[in-house]
Amino acid sequence: MITIELLNNKLSELCPTARKCLRLMLTTNLTNSEINKALGLSHNYVYWLKNESPHAETVQMFLQLNNKFKETKE
Repeated sequence: MITIELLNNKLSELCPTARKCLRLMLTTNLTNSEINKALGLSHNYVYWLKNESPHAETVQMFLQLNNKFKETKE
């Protein structure tokens, strides 16, 4: 079961830049490229964060939760 405490702990493990990226991924329809550009990051940071970083599992968990929330909201 996913709890608020677990989510908070997972978020606290992310660096500020990763949290900013995640916030944009969850709250906007920006592409990876647009997020990288908006935050002044390297061209593949968002891809790396979502797929290859040590926190990729955490990021994917938040993205999946966000998708499920959007589905139930509709």
